[in-house]
Amino acid sequence: MALSTNFGVDYFVAERAFDQVSGDAVLVDVTQEQIFVGLIDAAGHGPRAHAVSQAACTFLEENKNEKLPVLMQALHEKLRGTRGGVAIIGKLDVTQLQLTYVGVGNITLRKFGIVSTREVTQGGIIGYQLRTPIEKILQLEHGDVIVMHSDGLRGQFDINDYSEILKHDARAIARNLIEKFAKNEDDSICLVIRV
Repeated sequence: MALSTNFGVDYFVAERAFDQVSGDAVLVDVTQEQIFVGLIDAAGHGPRAHAVSQAACTFLEENKNEKLPVLMQALHEKLRGTRGGVAIIGKLDVTQLQLTYVGVGNITLRKFGIVSTREVTQGGIIGYQLRTPIEKILQLEHGDVIVMHSDGLRGQFDINDYSEILKHDARAIARNLIEKFAKNEDDSICLVIRV
């Protein structure tokens, strides 16, 4: 799925469904002040997981102006009684080069750049078990590459496994990560943001 370029930020989503439809989904909403992102991985795969991830995206779209911890708690309540899932939600302030985010479960947020990091998300399953959501801030530099992905992508790769990651545009990075590191037995989705 192609996403437009805005604010000098290049971003793209690549995905691969294990079944006929994917239980992984991404929402990106661009305003004049920020870019809101949400990446959801519903438990399992197939039509039932797809329905949960789409409901989560719709809910995030309708409530994206909430503070992130409040929004994650509300998403948890919304998904009660479903198969649940894991997620990262965030707001990218392009002028301050800061990504504020809340992440729950086995979902990955990484930054590649002069300093590369793997961010730690909280344990839990949205819709089943959630501790108080904690908001974190990731400071960015020009040229950094942010990668958010579901556990359908093997997360053990590093910059040595993809030496061109800091040179390619977001579309090429997202497609290459899915091609090289997607698992065959699960849905996989990858959002790449290059600042």
